Amino acid sequence: LAASDRFQRDFLAARPGFLRRELLKTGAGAYLDLVHWRDQAAADAIMAEAATAPACAAYFAVMDMGAGDPAEGVTHAASLALYA
Repeated sequence: LAASDRFQRDFLAARPGFLRRELLKTGAGAYLDLVHWRDQAAADAIMAEAATAPACAAYFAVMDMGAGDPAEGVTHAASLALYA
């Protein structure tokens, strides 16, 4: 949680197009980081920056993403409807 808080404060919060983020824990003990963006272009721009940003390194270090690029562990989805 501390790494997540730092990632939010030091990197994500000030990025253009960022709307909100939710850190979820599954019943199997895995985690899901759900980030909402204004549009796909904003998400793509930040993914390119996050891969090499020092502010992201500590957060990515606690994730089990294998030896590959952090972007390989990301799935993009398009919102079709929002219910409140």
